[in-house]
Formats: sequence, structure tokens, C-alpha cells
Amino acid sequence: MAAAVADPQGYAARTESGVQVDSSVAHQLRALIKALSWFYVRVSMVVLGQLWPAFDGLATA
Repeated sequence: MAAAVADPQGYAARTESGVQVDSSVAHQLRALIKALSWFYVRVSMVVLGQLWPAFDGLATA
């Protein structure tokens, strides 16, 4: 197993085992999941908004 080498600029340690690459993939997956969940919430709001009966109590009173 390779020893981690500390980066003087404060970045994560880089190893030969690909730890830094795994971290990058994790960030990309997190961004993808965040975008998909945002899209799901927005679509759900639109669909529920179209199915919800309009409130017209003031117009018909």
C-alpha cells in the first residue's frame, strides 16, 4: 500500500491507489444526484399544481 504524501497547498493527499480519483467521482455523483432530485421536486410541483383544484372562493362568493 502506498504512503500518502501531504500536499503543501492544502489539497487532499494523493496516493498511488487512486484515492483522489475516487473522491472526484464521489463529487460528480453527488452533483448528479442533487440535480436529479431537484428536477424530481420541480416536476412533482408542476404535476401536483395542475391536479390541485383552483381556489376560486372569492370569485364565487
